[in-house]
Amino acid sequence: MIQLKNNKTPELCLSAVQRNGSAFQYVPDRFRTPELCLAAVLQDDGVLPYVPEEFKTLELCLAAVEQDAWALRFVPEELKTPELCLVAVQQNGFTLRVVPEELKTPELCLAAVERHGWALEFVPEDFQTSELCHAAVERHGMAFQYVPDEFKTPELCLVAVEQDGSALECIPEELKTPELCLAAVEQDDRAFQYVPDEFKIPELCLVAVEQDGSALRFVPEEFKTLELCLVAVERDAWVLCFVPDEFKTPELCLYAVERNGSALQSVPEEFKTPELCLVAVEQNGSALQFVPEEFKTPELCLSAVEQNGRVLRFVPEEFKTPELCRSAVEQEGWALRFVPEELKTSEFFAATQSSLGALAFMPSAFKTPEIIRAAFLKNCLSQKVFQSDRIKMEVFTDRERMEKTEPADFDMALEAAFEVYRLAKLENPPVILRMGSPYGAMLGITLAMMFLNDEKIFQKMQSYAQPDSENSLPDISDSS
Repeated sequence: MIQLKNNKTPELCLSAVQRNGSAFQYVPDRFRTPELCLAAVLQDDGVLPYVPEEFKTLELCLAAVEQDAWALRFVPEELKTPELCLVAVQQNGFTLRVVPEELKTPELCLAAVERHGWALEFVPEDFQTSELCHAAVERHGMAFQYVPDEFKTPELCLVAVEQDGSALECIPEELKTPELCLAAVEQDDRAFQYVPDEFKIPELCLVAVEQDGSALRFVPEEFKTLELCLVAVERDAWVLCFVPDEFKTPELCLYAVERNGSALQSVPEEFKTPELCLVAVEQNGSALQFVPEEFKTPELCLSAVEQNGRVLRFVPEEFKTPELCRSAVEQEGWALRFVPEELKTSEFFAATQSSLGALAFMPSAFKTPEIIRAAFLKNCLSQKVFQSDRIKMEVFTDRERMEKTEPADFDMALEAAFEVYRLAKLENPPVILRMGSPYGAMLGITLAMMFLNDEKIFQKMQSYAQPDSENSLPDISDSS
């Protein structure tokens, strides 16, 4: 997010919104002109809600809707015309949902379902005709669920499953036939789960399993043969769990774990050997959790944690050496919670390439600026670079928390950023890049410190890392 701070001028504001329309929300009211509003909307239709009502013209609203049909939600009712609504539904049929009822016509509804069949849900009953329903189902088979009962014919059912086999789920049981079920499964193997048992014949079961081995779970037990199970495991080794025990041979189990180590979970105990377990773990480190304790060796455990550090929880305590634990934590910082306390020393953390996940479980006494900085450098993505005549900054996003949507404390982050600039004896930047997560807000000083890469600031921040300092950095485990 770009936020204008100082020295705002009409020219600067126009330049900002032309670069990033979302900057419009920070433009002073006195600089919001019809021309600037249009420039912002042309760059980012999402700013339409911030445009003063007196500047919302048909031309401006049309520009917004042409970029994103959902902008129709923010168009004043008096500006919603049949032509504007048609532009919206032709781009996104779902916008029929926000079209005023009085503007819905048979022609508009047809345009909507031809774009997105699911829009049939928002078509008034009076306009739901056989022809319109056919158009909707032909576009999206699952739209069949919104078809009135009187229009549900065998012919329309076939149209639905030929477009999307999963539409078989919406077909009334009395309209399902062997031919219809076959057509559905051939189009989408997932439809097999909606086939009535009386229509599940060996030939249909084979068609489903050949497309997707996981369909084996829906095959009646009496139709499961060794040949069918082998086909299923070839397609998806995980389905070994649905293979009857009488068909689980050492050869089939080896075949399965070679393709998916986690299939070891479904291998009968009598077939688990050190050799088979090694094959499983080398294919997928997570398989360690299914290895009998007597087959776990230091070498096997190391191979597992090098692939997936989280399986450290399944490593016997006697095999947890500093070297093995370091490998686990470097692969997955979250594994630190399973490192024995006696191994958590300053030497251990100094030798470990810690990640942000590890910081969450690291004792506060060991969270030095150097370790925090190294964790960010290892785990953060450089997503976007903003350049101007005065600054060049990179925006970083934490992989592990990038999907968090809770409101961030932007004011705190802003104060932190300005404090860093003050300490470095720099002028305040003309542009602030706000970070959209609480994690970014809580660690604003650390990030700005990285951006500036100034040793004086690192030294200053040493005091923040002391456990007994009233200005100590917040514990990361509390920052979610």
